[in-house]
Amino acid sequence: MAASLLVAGPAAAVDLPGWPPPEYNLASTGVRSGDTICHFPEHAGIGTCFKKTGDQLWVRGTPSSGTVELQWQNELYVGGGSWSLYRQGYCASGHGGLWAVCNKDFYENSTEHLYGWSGSRIRWRACTLTTCGEWATWARNDA
Repeated sequence: MAASLLVAGPAAAVDLPGWPPPEYNLASTGVRSGDTICHFPEHAGIGTCFKKTGDQLWVRGTPSSGTVELQWQNELYVGGGSWSLYRQGYCASGHGGLWAVCNKDFYENSTEHLYGWSGSRIRWRACTLTTCGEWATWARNDA
């Protein structure tokens, strides 16, 4: 319940469509390895990363930023050059300047998914309680 309160700001309500319902996770502190794809938005000091192996979402705020979130979307390929939003959510951290992680389980890009095709991609961005940064480029989940 606490995580849903973290995204109650006006930007969060507009940024994610209502379907599929967003997933909310609280991040745990950890040590981020170097094999992550990172996206550092215009918010000074806030960082977000995705690690394909293990489907890990990493987020880091600053000591003064308060709660920060990594907002993510997962799309599956549905044929004909089209993608469909399959899952979406938030990974919230109140751990200041420390890296924190949310572990997810996404379809791999190379495996067949429930729509009978293969293809899975993820994008993410950093959000504060009042604003969100630019989306990272889509990354194929092909680890």
